[in-house]
Amino acid sequence: MNNLSAALVLLSTFFCAFYPVRTYFKTSPQLIAAICLGYTGLTLPLLDLFWDATGMRDNRALFVFLIPFFGAYFFLTKLTFARCLLIYIWAAVFMTFPSNAAYIAAAMTGAGTRLYVGPDVFLIQAVLSLVICSGVYLSTSLWDVRVISPAHSFEGIWYSWLSIPVLFLAMNIAMIPASPNLLRARNLAGLYGLFTICLLLLYIYLTAIFYSFTLEYIHVREFEKAAHLHEIKNLQYKNLQEQMQRDSRVRHDFKHTLHVLTRLAAQENWKELKQYLSNYAEDADNIIVKNYCFNPALNAVLNYYAEKGAENGIATELQIDLPDELPIDDVEFCSLLGNIMENAIDACGHLPKEERRLAISVQLKNFIHLYIVSTNSYDGSLANSIGVFVSTKPGHTGIGLRSIRETVEKYHGTMRVDADEKEFRLDIVMKFEASEQNIGA
Repeated sequence: MNNLSAALVLLSTFFCAFYPVRTYFKTSPQLIAAICLGYTGLTLPLLDLFWDATGMRDNRALFVFLIPFFGAYFFLTKLTFARCLLIYIWAAVFMTFPSNAAYIAAAMTGAGTRLYVGPDVFLIQAVLSLVICSGVYLSTSLWDVRVISPAHSFEGIWYSWLSIPVLFLAMNIAMIPASPNLLRARNLAGLYGLFTICLLLLYIYLTAIFYSFTLEYIHVREFEKAAHLHEIKNLQYKNLQEQMQRDSRVRHDFKHTLHVLTRLAAQENWKELKQYLSNYAEDADNIIVKNYCFNPALNAVLNYYAEKGAENGIATELQIDLPDELPIDDVEFCSLLGNIMENAIDACGHLPKEERRLAISVQLKNFIHLYIVSTNSYDGSLANSIGVFVSTKPGHTGIGLRSIRETVEKYHGTMRVDADEKEFRLDIVMKFEASEQNIGA
């Protein structure tokens, strides 16, 4: 019955690992189920050889075979590495509790010095495994799937909580008795069982805390996103109002300009006429809102920060090569470029005006690859600690860069930050899935 017990642990672990991420399968559920069954069938004879070679007749040996299967788990889902690793270990830990209960039952019913899973003990383990799998089925059927979506929660949250299942896994493995006699002595079986139940309840409680914490983080991020959308709309509205006022002023002034030009031409005062036209062209360049792209919201953001850079005496160069429609959400893209330009303008502000430079290039190739390169001068005072650059703003610790990184990671992109004593460089590459419409275009 030990082989059946091992098969039960493997299949239950696979179910608890795959069912919560069912909306992120790369292939059909039927194929995944076949892979799990095939791997289990392949593992059992190898497990017999491992048991004979090591003398371990308990399920600690199963973890040797669960480790390589993680590669298949990661390959079969669309989730990030951190999410896959945490969910996979989380599922494996849950299945250690029925195994520990089986060890207690085996120690109380058996008489030998080796742990043997008989039919009655296997029944207990099967019932407990079914209860846990049912709990996972019910809870993850009702939960908010945004919790595991790469589009919402920050990757660092998953890495920071990884220590919890790892710790419980280590404790449950360490608790496995080497001999049933250890549990029979001084009635330790009851104490062992009570401790196992307490650990299970604590593990469920910590899982609920992680879910609540992640969901609250998502709510906060969505609130910030909505607030930023409102800010962008206000910015666009403000720019449009200013443009309308400028257009009205230009039309009014143009009447006066026509009278002046007519008078100078009638007097054949060509020198004054040329000078007047030159001054008028220079003034017109300062009041015309530039169209960097055809996206109104993005164009408003670019104009806003370009004007802000000009007000701060920053030599700004923007090279924008984007189509009418973008494969990324407008709000997120505006937030991304807004954060990049705001960080750069703030960094330039600490330099003498003659040294302030900002150059940004944005290009979308084949509607798939988005390239963003930002280079700006700065005073070299940004500290780099574990790859996180700290802002020079009082009370800020690289929030803008962190927000940029979150957006890049959401779209499975890469972000590289370089800085020397005089220049700060940010390179971003994001890749999008091409639809048939985009390919046809």
